[in-house]
Amino acid sequence: MQPHKKFAYDVGITFLASVVTPPIGFVITIALERYIPARAT
Repeated sequence: MQPHKKFAYDVGITFLASVVTPPIGFVITIALERYIPARAT
């Protein structure tokens, strides 16, 4: 793969990961809160 095409590919993967990761973390957080509720002390 040519260097400039590899760079564009790597930037695209990084961008995609930065867009997809926060919503997945949000969903996981909600799921964990439902299954492991915080205890009131």
